[in-house]
Amino acid sequence: MINRRLLTKSLPPEEATAFAELYERYAPLVRSLAYDKLKDSHGAWDVVHDVFLSLLNGSRHGRGRKKEVTQAWIVAVARNKIVDRLRDRNRRRERGRIDETTPDESHGDAEKRQLDQLHAAIANLPENERLMVWLFYLDGIPALRIAKITNVPLRTVYARLAQARRSLRLEMSATGKETCS
Repeated sequence: MINRRLLTKSLPPEEATAFAELYERYAPLVRSLAYDKLKDSHGAWDVVHDVFLSLLNGSRHGRGRKKEVTQAWIVAVARNKIVDRLRDRNRRRERGRIDETTPDESHGDAEKRQLDQLHAAIANLPENERLMVWLFYLDGIPALRIAKITNVPLRTVYARLAQARRSLRLEMSATGKETCS
């Protein structure tokens, strides 16, 4: 989370309050978008902070006032930061700094396989359903807050979550049958 004391020192109080409100509203959305693409919790939080640092730097230069900042702007900046991180990751991989053959021993083989299948199934969902799943189930954000963050009606949030659960249930049961056969 962003330290409010640092904000109040670097911004006038009304701008610090507006900035904190924007962070509170959009940070979960940015984190979910980033995690969806990066599959890395630390990297996702780095993207959140990069996005809001861009906003903070813009407000210091007279741009990015609260009334000018929209969800579309935040999502666009987030996507650019995500692409930058993916490029950096690929560059490091090409240089041999990341070894994908190193086994991840944090989960047992069966657990890891099932988790990988779940991540793949979530990745196959339409983007609007995938976002709802990340925000609701993985970030633990209440549906009412998701509705406010994403600017969709609460009933739509619930409908997308229900559809996502049906899709995931079907895909996971089909994948489970394939691995058992």
